[in-house]
Amino acid sequence: MAFAKEKWLIYRTGAVGDTVLLSSVIQSIKTSIPHAEIELLGIQERMELLVGDGFADRARSAETLRLETLFGTGPIDAGLTAYLSQFDIIVWYSSAGEILHRRLQVRPDQRIFPWPALPPEESMDHITQHYHRAIESILPIKNPPIPRLPLDEQEIHSMKIHLAEKGIVFYNHFVLALHVGAGSPKKIAPFPQIYELLQNQTQNLQLQIVLIQGPADEEAVNGFLCHIPLDKTYALFSNPSLAALTAFLSLADAYIGNDSGVSHIAAAVGCPSLVHFVSSNPHLWRPLGDHVHLRFA
Repeated sequence: MAFAKEKWLIYRTGAVGDTVLLSSVIQSIKTSIPHAEIELLGIQERMELLVGDGFADRARSAETLRLETLFGTGPIDAGLTAYLSQFDIIVWYSSAGEILHRRLQVRPDQRIFPWPALPPEESMDHITQHYHRAIESILPIKNPPIPRLPLDEQEIHSMKIHLAEKGIVFYNHFVLALHVGAGSPKKIAPFPQIYELLQNQTQNLQLQIVLIQGPADEEAVNGFLCHIPLDKTYALFSNPSLAALTAFLSLADAYIGNDSGVSHIAAAVGCPSLVHFVSSNPHLWRPLGDHVHLRFA
């Protein structure tokens, strides 16, 4: 292919789940063009999830560049121009991507692929299909890969030690990761449904429940613990980094959660998952894989 060794830039700023699902596109590029060099531009901690062997080569924070100078008719920041000029192919997932098309092309031989970050919410296609359409003119993919995340063995080793210090061990327990929060209250399943699910799915298990609590989950976690007569032991995994959360979910025996970024991470590391959908479109946003099951609240 003419672009076998070219440098790609993929821009996307979005929630954790949006970022995890972008891994499908990166896998397609790396599988079809093994020597492609891919840099990601967006929210750095989230984009770092997609960096690893067989995935992106590096990630950069969008906040380090003066992207605002792309808008309007004035000159683009010189540092930004120099940065963009490194890349042969730029894929720009943004509602303003089409407007910026000409501004992004700072070399005449560059190929620019602006694409809406989101399809219509009523779409019957999955978001991975939407992402792939941005580059279908040069890389037609009929069946987008299931989103996956690269795993850091050192991070996993450190996580095992951290969990053991909290009394969470895997050799004689079934470790269930539980996330009762979500990015929006509208996505949270009623607490009695979650408790009923726990009772039905975990009978006769030597169970260790690990409640995941992110920065926006305190109210949901407190509500769950206050209103549900939880008769099984649990541990609280509070405000982990995304790298630590990914490592933990790769170790867990199973996961239960709402439609959230945490659920997408769990699915992308292969953890058997049961995901509640309350208000969002599952055709568009469901985690993919035979190990993922959906429940509708």
